[in-house]
Amino acid sequence: MQVPNVIARHGNLSLEAVGLLVRLLSVPDGSGATVERIAQLVPNGRRSVQKAMAELIEAGYVHRAKLQDPETGRWVTITTVTDTPEGQVSPTDRPDGRCPEGPYVGGYP
Repeated sequence: MQVPNVIARHGNLSLEAVGLLVRLLSVPDGSGATVERIAQLVPNGRRSVQKAMAELIEAGYVHRAKLQDPETGRWVTITTVTDTPEGQVSPTDRPDGRCPEGPYVGGYP
């Protein structure tokens, strides 16, 4: 997977959030990559991973939905991760290949 520059150079996300987003985008669908599981794999700790996840949710890269199984009555949380935040156009969807804010985010030349 190639990381889009708009993610790598995002000026409003911490380095932890950018790293977590890259990790989440790299795992297969349905892998069950929870905060707890990721925290076990990295030296940052659970609190750091939780904070980074909250940043990604606020930025629109991660979406969570709680659903109840009609047969069992159990609640599950479905987490969806995307490389394009909600409400923005992906650079690959634009004819010029540029992100809506321009080629760079966060003041990089």
